[in-house]
Amino acid sequence: MVGLTTLTWRQTAVDGFDGMDREQLAQMIGALPEAQKLVATLLWYEGLSLDEAAHALGVSAEEAAELHEKAVATIRKELRLPEPSRTLAGWSRVEVDAECARQWRAYDKDLTEHYKRYFGEHDDLRGEQEHSARDLAAALPPSWGALGDLVAGGEWHRWHLSGKSSQTLAVGLLGQSARLDPTLSWLWDALSPLPPAGDHSPQIDFEQTLTADVLGEQPRQTAVDVLVDDPSALICIEIKRAEQGLGACSCGADGGNPLKGRCATRIEGREAYWAAAADLLGLPAREPPGPCPISLPYQAVRNAAAARALAKPGQLAVFGLVYDEQNPYFGGSGAWPGWPKILAEAFAANADPQRFRFASISWQQLLPLMELEDETRACAREKHRLGGEDRRHRA
Repeated sequence: MVGLTTLTWRQTAVDGFDGMDREQLAQMIGALPEAQKLVATLLWYEGLSLDEAAHALGVSAEEAAELHEKAVATIRKELRLPEPSRTLAGWSRVEVDAECARQWRAYDKDLTEHYKRYFGEHDDLRGEQEHSARDLAAALPPSWGALGDLVAGGEWHRWHLSGKSSQTLAVGLLGQSARLDPTLSWLWDALSPLPPAGDHSPQIDFEQTLTADVLGEQPRQTAVDVLVDDPSALICIEIKRAEQGLGACSCGADGGNPLKGRCATRIEGREAYWAAAADLLGLPAREPPGPCPISLPYQAVRNAAAARALAKPGQLAVFGLVYDEQNPYFGGSGAWPGWPKILAEAFAANADPQRFRFASISWQQLLPLMELEDETRACAREKHRLGGEDRRHRA
């Protein structure tokens, strides 16, 4: 076999083979099916990333990841090794996609078809796209079009009229619940345990873009989906529905290469990102040519850094995540436990709970806790396939 001389610094450690004898591992690789053997050689001995290995073999990144996982499973079984527990630092975007992408495409297609049927049955609400509303009033809950004022005109997402828009879903449901119950007791219940609210009506804002000085961001600044400010806690909430996981970095489009640890220059200088990644998530320092540790959890790092930077003395900094449990990137798929679980484990192991906390809740769990009109609750069930018993007014 070619190139079986030096094990690479990262991939064998992630797979649990870094302490193995080279010759023994080479023999086991040699006994693998040809495609698995080639992927294992490129990853473990040539030091290629999964994307690079896929390109070299002329297959998709997902196919390369699947071949890699099969090779790992075969060798671990042969050695009778227990399955290793994988922390956030042990995952790459390609590996997460290998576990989730196929299932997500089926989920996304099904959700799109559902919204097409819904708007087909409610032609008065349908816009130019089959799965989108005609305007903001038609996208928001019935008789609650005024909630559109909660977001500044320029801050609405491009696809906010789509039935799948997490932004419009948040404004419509969380916005209404905040109007009907401004104490936000339902939100405190959802993200518990939190210190008791200090105000009778905590401040809640939607789609808040930070000023450049908060995180040292230029030319674009982080936008917080939902920002709650109370004397007891500063809460930055990321809202998700049909998205393909959390947003990764865009350094590749700006001249960098996250797979080789080469970040865009603007990202390298954002100390708040790197400090949050290390202090709160326990991510390792960037060591080129190894992959960038914050590329995969980039959006989580930004939200955590924002919460910590915005919190005043005495305020608990909270990063909250609301998600669809049917979405495989969040509910989990294969070996991937889902973003809520893997983030919870990382934050619990590293962050000081007296200063910072992470809390997550699915839409399916949140809806029953919220203060909503019956018509809106019915709309959530019929239009968005989100429901559940209203727990707030049970006898």
